[in-house]
Amino acid sequence: NMGPCRLTGKDAETELHGVCGATLSTIAARNFCRMIAAGTSAHSDHARGMVETLLAVAEGHAPDFQIKDVTKLKRVAGYLEIETLDRPINDIAKEVALTFLQDFGRQQGGAINYAVKRAPKKTLERWKKWGIVPRGIDREVVEMMHRTNIGVDHEPDHLLLQGLRTSLADGWGGSMISTDTTDILFG
Repeated sequence: NMGPCRLTGKDAETELHGVCGATLSTIAARNFCRMIAAGTSAHSDHARGMVETLLAVAEGHAPDFQIKDVTKLKRVAGYLEIETLDRPINDIAKEVALTFLQDFGRQQGGAINYAVKRAPKKTLERWKKWGIVPRGIDREVVEMMHRTNIGVDHEPDHLLLQGLRTSLADGWGGSMISTDTTDILFG
């Protein structure tokens, strides 16, 4: 264990560095990005629990809960390009829940649904330009934790770009999924 990183040297500009060679900027970026990963984990795991509850309701395994806002369910299904016409509500809810669950575990091959389907076009293009469109909620948190491990990524700008991607996974993934699912279940 060579951490947490301790700085040695006298001059922050030329000498100050950690045992692994990390500069003050790298250490600050790593610490900040770990806070982002922790917040994203908290919000997104709450969202996962809400989605699992929605799935349990749809499958008839949660008798104490019900879908209280069918209009919101259909609106969310529309965002996700899920057909609603002449379908039972529980079938729609199940497909919405399963689609949302994919956003947590997606490893490659696209981006989280709300980032590409609800973000303004100009904003999405900017995210693409910077390479920060979130691929999967859990994927971004794990990559953030990997990059911030001692000896892995020493470039503060790279770390902060991953921090932005992880934050977008939180906001356009976990937080929005949780809010919409909560509205569907509780009105």
